[in-house]
Amino acid sequence: MKNLVALLFLSIFVFSNLNAQRISLRNPSFEDTPAHSTTPKHWINCGTRGESPPDVFPERSPMFGVNYRPYAGNTYLGLVTRDNETWESVAANLTSPLEANVCYRFSLALARSTTYMSMSRATGRPANYTDPARLRIWGSNGNCRQEELLAESPLVEHEDWRLYTFILKPQQNSYASIILEVYYPDNILKATNGNLLLDAASAFDRLPNCELEGFTMPELSTTSEVVNISDDNTRDSRSNSEIVALKLPTATYFNNEETLRSFAANALNDLAFDDSNQLAIRQFQLAGEQQVRNGHPAWYALQHGLQFYPGRKWELVVYADDGLGSDMRVLELGRQLAGVGNISLAVSAYDAEKHDGVSWFCMSVANGLYLRSL
Repeated sequence: MKNLVALLFLSIFVFSNLNAQRISLRNPSFEDTPAHSTTPKHWINCGTRGESPPDVFPERSPMFGVNYRPYAGNTYLGLVTRDNETWESVAANLTSPLEANVCYRFSLALARSTTYMSMSRATGRPANYTDPARLRIWGSNGNCRQEELLAESPLVEHEDWRLYTFILKPQQNSYASIILEVYYPDNILKATNGNLLLDAASAFDRLPNCELEGFTMPELSTTSEVVNISDDNTRDSRSNSEIVALKLPTATYFNNEETLRSFAANALNDLAFDDSNQLAIRQFQLAGEQQVRNGHPAWYALQHGLQFYPGRKWELVVYADDGLGSDMRVLELGRQLAGVGNISLAVSAYDAEKHDGVSWFCMSVANGLYLRSL
């Protein structure tokens, strides 16, 4: 009995300790009823007084011409910069403060809409708010006060959803809330009409240091080792003359579902197919190994992450504009299942009757890849 009680207390301690490493937002995916000039629940508008609040997308009849699918959940947030030198921002309280001199990992999906029609306050005429902008993340202790700039994104010029990961380290204070702000490019000569779409904010995961740990894809990393193994320029189009080194996180990285969700979404975003619907990158090497593997690194990485949740069944759904392309990608992914760990992963083509209304674990809208837990 004493052993059972001791084990119970140990379990409670471990669970509490794991939770203490993560600081969450109450509505990280900006879920609410789609509407213009509406701040999603659990967020507050921190924009310029007298200007309209941000917008929650998407609506059946696209507001402002914005018709993107959400990256996750049902809705996402739209923020704009304006040509009258005003811009939008939102704030939210955290479940516990970000501590000073502590490192945290935080991620969210960003995109730029190619259409965002509204009235220009500077000219009084319709304008398309499509100039590139960037995200700034501020530490705050309430009332929309921008107390410390914790991180900012590069200029977001791409039109597809992409997952951005930030490493934050508050230095001046601890902060009970954060502010997400859209802002102009550097060195602009005059204020521009821009937009930024936001979705799928993660929790803030405490790190032992500020080095980016864990998942490192070759496309996103500037430190991946590249080794030339061939000078043959006439090689088969499905092979690659470079072996890319792929660093993958260990089991302790996947101590909660939100970490796995961000990791899996990152992998789906980095999966690339060529014009014949076959995986584009063919050779890679796990860090510390001599073995050269065939297949796409992101496809291997996804399976690597899923293995740490044994007993779960997963389905990866492939959507393409034409049914043939979708079927070919399903076959290609099936052929390249690497058998990593003990995972149950099925790959299937999108079926409206089966998949409409499904709650996805994570997705890459740009690549037409949707993962769910069965």
